[in-house]
Order: sequence, then C-alpha cells, then structure tokens
Amino acid sequence: MTEQKTIIQKVEEIISNNIFDVKIVYEDRTEKRRLFQRDGNIYIFKKGSRKYGYSLRDDVRYIKDIIEIKSRTTESDRWLKGINKAISLLEHSGLWKDMLNDLKIARDIGHNKLQQAYKTTDMKFKEDYKENQDEIVKNIKLIDSRLIDTDKTTGKEFYKTSILWYMVRTPKIKKMYFGKYKEDLLNRIKQKMRKKEKCSERGQASYDVSFEYNPDTDRAWYSEEFRKCGNGHYYLALDDTYAMFYEDD
Repeated sequence: MTEQKTIIQKVEEIISNNIFDVKIVYEDRTEKRRLFQRDGNIYIFKKGSRKYGYSLRDDVRYIKDIIEIKSRTTESDRWLKGINKAISLLEHSGLWKDMLNDLKIARDIGHNKLQQAYKTTDMKFKEDYKENQDEIVKNIKLIDSRLIDTDKTTGKEFYKTSILWYMVRTPKIKKMYFGKYKEDLLNRIKQKMRKKEKCSERGQASYDVSFEYNPDTDRAWYSEEFRKCGNGHYYLALDDTYAMFYEDD
C-alpha cells in the first residue's frame, strides 16, 4: 500500500511540473510512455496511441518506479513557438486583427512576465472586491502597462483578459478535420475565404464538426462538439486549414 502511494505521489509531482513523458519500470521491462490527466485522474496512454489509455491506479501495483523524461525544450520555448505560429498564420490570412495585435504584445512581454501577471489576477490584497480589483490592476501595471486597458466611458482601468486569460497557456493549434473524404468541403472553405464570401460548413468525424467564416468581421470559428450534445471544444480558425483552441463548454 505504501509503495503504491509513493508511485502515485511521484507521478503527481512529475505532472505538476508539466512533464508527461516518462519511463515506467516494471519487474521485467522498462517502457517509455506518456501520461495524461482527465477529471482529476492520471492515465497512461496505450503503447502507440495518443487517444486511448488506462488509469494509472489500475497498473500501479505492477510498477517499480516511474522516471520523468525531461524535454530539451522548456514550456517557455513551446509557448513562443506556438505564439509565433499563430502570428504567422494570422498575418497571412488577415483574420482576427485584434487578436493578432494581442499575440504580438504577448510575445513582446514574454512568457515569464505573463505568468507573473496571470498569477496576480488570482491574488487577494483587499477584503472589498472593487478595492481588490484596483490593487490587482495596479500590480499588473507595474509588471507591464500594455496589459492594462481603459474603459472609454468611465475612464476606469482594467486588465486585458484577452491576453491574460487566453495567451498565458501554450497555444494548441491543430488542423481542422471534417472526416474522411472531405477534400471538397475543405476546398469550398478555401475558395470562399479567398473570395471573401460568407461560409458555413459541417462535417462528422469522432465529433460533430462545424466551421463558420464571416468576411465582414474577418473572423472564423471551428468547433468539435460531442455527437448530438451541443457541448465540446471550441477553436478560433487562424486560416482555411488551422485553428487554435479557445475554450471547452
């Protein structure tokens, strides 16, 4: 019992440092595997899979040790790579001009300062909510004033949630996927975006997938919803091929 608890505690510590690649030492072998979290539980991907896995607790009695495999790149490196990719795609497509500007500000401020400012948003300086918000704004402004904006009506300062809520994490950018044999659908999206024509498309893979493009606002969206559910994963389309994760619902 003690040994199992030690293994689980060690894995929790490894994951808390954003390390998911490990060596799992069994009695008769050592395997390289990747861990993932879901609903507060830790799982091990099946060998060769990035989709299916099983609970660590189901296997822990057979495990002698788990050793972290440290990546040669840091989280800051991965964050910057993702930010640069998003900027490049948006500069080429012309979509999401406000977000493009925010991405460039975030890149200029840097990952470490953004992390520092993000943590400040959750700090408690005063008992009164409004006074506490004012103190948070004051402290973020000291970190970098570009993270602060002003309400044009009231003149009150506030921190930019568009950056501090959505650009602190490493961007998750993926190719949009509408199911097998959907080249015609993808081509329609490309043609309509090229001609700046409104576009709305749907497909079905493991999710109910949808895409929408509005040329009047130069914005586009991509979503993957659980079948017949209406909830799922929501993305901002960066061009006619790639989308960046925004939120789950």
